[in-house]
Amino acid sequence: MGRFAGWALKGQWGKNAPAVVHTIHGLAFHPYQSGILNTFYIAAEKSAAKRTDFFISVADAMTTQSLAAGVGRPEQYVTAYSAIEEDDFLRPITSEQRAEFRRTYGIREDAVVLVTIARLFMLKGHDYIIESAKLLSKRFENCFWLFVGDGNLSEHYKTQVRGSGLEERIKFTGLLPPSRIPLAIHSSDMLVHCSLREGLARTLPQAMLCGKPAISFDVDGAREVVNENTGRLIEPKNIGQLVEACAELIEDESLRRRLGEDGREFVKEKFSPERMVDTIEAVYRKLLQRE
Repeated sequence: MGRFAGWALKGQWGKNAPAVVHTIHGLAFHPYQSGILNTFYIAAEKSAAKRTDFFISVADAMTTQSLAAGVGRPEQYVTAYSAIEEDDFLRPITSEQRAEFRRTYGIREDAVVLVTIARLFMLKGHDYIIESAKLLSKRFENCFWLFVGDGNLSEHYKTQVRGSGLEERIKFTGLLPPSRIPLAIHSSDMLVHCSLREGLARTLPQAMLCGKPAISFDVDGAREVVNENTGRLIEPKNIGQLVEACAELIEDESLRRRLGEDGREFVKEKFSPERMVDTIEAVYRKLLQRE
């Protein structure tokens, strides 16, 4: 609706009309809703695209999926990875801070902690993590799971965890302020992200900036940061692959460290505020300088 309004106003400016730019953080059409809804949203996006001068995607995957659906033209797109205030995540914490954070949630200092940072909401994948925890908790006595976030499925997942006898192994922090997210990641050993629908989850590069490997379902833009050098990318909904990927990293501390270090170097420039601003500014300059 914003683009329709912008295009209508644009007609009043004549030759010096400003441009209409749309940023794609995620697409309204996806495999996990009805075909009727997808048909509607694709039609709406195609119509809006005719009234859009340029698209800025937060991941190459958003561009690929849009073009595959017939939305816009390739020359209208550019990717600008959503910037992260990197210093907050690059700054290490002390062993005392790590120990205190773990004590808050009843986690041993010598435990291997698998953290998930996501709303407790549909399609965010906590069900798959809980299923994997049922198997992994029997193989490894020293691993714990930390669910950071809140949402309308909070009580559902807490009930599911209690019913599985995992209340001592899966901890819920509730909603944490943004300032404590780096602490939560630094106090953990790896990130597990099983969302089925994302543009590009910010928690993936955030974990890497903290020097932690990431395990993620291969959805949308995840493969643009998660690979064999930074973590493990697995088939969506595949519990077996999820279990084995987690087990591999639980068992091998040196592998976790190597993947984390490589991940940090990989994402530092890619998600810098300067790079995002330069990309967006270049788009605006190009559009405003058109005759």
